[in-house]
Formats: sequence, structure tokens, C-alpha cells
Amino acid sequence: MMRKIIILLFLGFAVGVYANENEKEWQDVKVGDTFIISEASAHEYQHLQFPKRNIILKKGGTPDYKSVEGNRVQVTEITTEADGDVIVTLERTDGTKFYNRYKTVKANISDAVSSGELVE
Repeated sequence: MMRKIIILLFLGFAVGVYANENEKEWQDVKVGDTFIISEASAHEYQHLQFPKRNIILKKGGTPDYKSVEGNRVQVTEITTEADGDVIVTLERTDGTKFYNRYKTVKANISDAVSSGELVE
């Protein structure tokens, strides 16, 4: 019985330390940091919050995901959600719009970087 308690305490401690380290990593992101948009991890971007293809078409944009790959973006705003996720607002550094329509896009920074959608 005591052995099970010690193992559970150890596992709980290890998970807590891992979660804290992961959280600290993205608290260092600040306004003005730049990233490069990489290739989508799936058919669409999962962690960059672009509008869906049909919405882009309805708003008069051109829904080509290849047009955003390789673009350099800059962090313009940082917010932290209640669950601890760090959400950043990104804007292209060259001043043009995403899909010829949207000036900014939001992203979950830790998930986007870990999946390879954003590269430092």
C-alpha cells in the first residue's frame, strides 16, 4: 500500500514539473517576436486560427494555403486563457494581408510551435 502511494506521489510530482516547464517556456514570448509560418501539419492549419476555406471565399479572399507558407509574422498581442493556453495575435511583417483579406491571425503559440506550424 505504501509503495503505491509513493509511486502515485512521484508520478504526480513529475507531471506537475513537466506542466510548469512547458508553461514557463511560452511566458517568455513578447510583443515584437517574429516567427515563420511553416507548412500545415494537416490539410489545414490546426493551431493557427485561419477562417475556413468557404468563409475566405465568401469574404472575397483567395483560399490558398501555399500563399501563407514561408511568411514572416510578428507577435502584436499576447493573451492567456483561463486554462493556461497562451494565445498570440500575429501580423505579417511585410504589411500585406493573409489571403488578401485578413490583417491578423491568432494562434496557440505552444501548440503551433510544437507541431511545426510556426518556426522561430
